[in-house]
Formats: sequence, structure tokens, C-alpha cells
Amino acid sequence: MQEGPYQEIIIPAGRDSRRQRSAVEAMLDRNVDGLILVAPQTPTEWLEDLGRRIPLVVVARHGGGEHFDTVVDDEYYGAGLVVDHLVDLGHERIAHTSHPAEGLREPHVLSQTARQLGYRRAMESHGLEPHVAETSFTEEGGHEAARLFLDSGQAPTAVFAGADIAALGVLRALEDRGLSVPEDLSLCGYDNTYLAGVGRISLTTVDQSAAQTGTTSAELLLERIHGRREAVHRVIRPTLRLRSTTARLA
Repeated sequence: MQEGPYQEIIIPAGRDSRRQRSAVEAMLDRNVDGLILVAPQTPTEWLEDLGRRIPLVVVARHGGGEHFDTVVDDEYYGAGLVVDHLVDLGHERIAHTSHPAEGLREPHVLSQTARQLGYRRAMESHGLEPHVAETSFTEEGGHEAARLFLDSGQAPTAVFAGADIAALGVLRALEDRGLSVPEDLSLCGYDNTYLAGVGRISLTTVDQSAAQTGTTSAELLLERIHGRREAVHRVIRPTLRLRSTTARLA
């Protein structure tokens, strides 16, 4: 956010919807000028009511709204980039690690659901069978998903981890089995986190441009604070960062 009269306040609210609401109410009690909510798991009706009360920008939640702005990564497209890349390398058994939908349904879904739906649609467009394990976007969740894939009786030749942190768990599970990437299995992540670019990991992943998301969100909030009332919904197009964890199927 540019220099100006505003002071940023950041509150981690966790993944529990009740805790998220409590954090928002605490901010309202402090008479903040506006709010940016990242991936809220609250009902759309509650967000609409909140948007009537205060300038509001919602990040990483698809579906838009009438009384608040949104900024999302085009995760449907990003997942398609991964599948298309792996198919171009000759892979057909491509598995996907995901995270529970948190009770939300289309069109008002969070990133994990959009990524999974994008993966399913891309797989079907290539005439391939989707294979999804819903664990969690954590290292342990990725580890668990990889064990499920490897023990399924028809192990994949490639895995699309729905988040970079889950991809780290996949790597650990493969190491446990004496398998290597990309010789035995190609691996892609999502988010292009700092660790993805570390030399020893060098993870092929989707870059959702977090800096652009943050800048856009701040700009929209300032516009709201300065009087704009009509809703604006921005979609940021991601890119695929090719590194060392994907290779042509032997």
C-alpha cells in the first residue's frame, strides 16, 4: 500500500469460520476504515451484509459479490496449465492432491476447490480419468496423499499437488519408498512459494503472482474507502514456472 494516512493491521484468523467472524467483529469495534479478507470461509450472505457496513475486499474466494470487491487467481486456468504440461510430456496417469471444500459450493468456492475443478475439467478434456486424494494443504497432507496414490494398485506417473507445501510431503513420501523425482514420477505444485525455487527442490509450480494480488487488493480497498460503491471483481492470470521436477515420460 502506498504511503498515506492509513495504518495496516494484520490479524491471523485461522481456518475456523467462527474465529474469522470474531476477528472481523474485533476490527469493526476498533472502527477500521476497511477490510481485506483472505479466503474467508463464512457464508456469502454474511459477507454481503459486511460489505454493506464497511468497504470490503475479499481475496482468494471465487464467485464475486454484490456489495464487496474480489481478487482471485484464475485457478481453473492454472490447474489446466499443469495438466496440459504433464500431458505434453506423455503422462496420462496424473493424480491430484486436494483439500476439503470447507462446506462451500460453486460458484462461491475457495482456492482448493477451484484448483480441483480445473484439474478435473482439464483431465476430462484430454479423455483422462481424474484421481484425487482430499487430505490437506500441509506437508503431512501431501505425504498421506502420495501414500494413497502409491498404494492404489495403479500408481500415477505424475502428481499435481494443489499447493507447494503439499508437494513437499509428496517428495518425502517418494523418498521413503526409494523413488526419485522426476525419474520415477513427475511432480507439480501450486503457489510458487519461496521453497519451490530452492535449488535442491526446484519445483515446477504455478505462479499466482501474490504481489500483484496484494497490490490490487489494496488499490481496490482505497477506492472503496474513497467512495466507490459498485462491485469490482479482478481475476489474475497465473503462469507455469518450469523447473526440475517434471520430465518426459520414459
